[in-house]
Amino acid sequence: MPRIEKRDENKVGIKHMDRDVLSRLLGLIFRDNRLGFTVVIVCILVSVFTNVANSMFLSNLIDDYLTPMLA
Repeated sequence: MPRIEKRDENKVGIKHMDRDVLSRLLGLIFRDNRLGFTVVIVCILVSVFTNVANSMFLSNLIDDYLTPMLA
């Protein structure tokens, strides 16, 4: 019967991930798909900034236009 090892709860999570594995994985991604990976990262950043701008626009719209109409 195989021996079941007890899991150490302190070594679970991203902060204990082996950095060599992450660097090898990113190396493979950049080696094969440098342009595609860069385009995806740029699109994610554009999406984040667009969502933030949308939230700020709605906040200004509510505070400056809609709230005075209700008062």
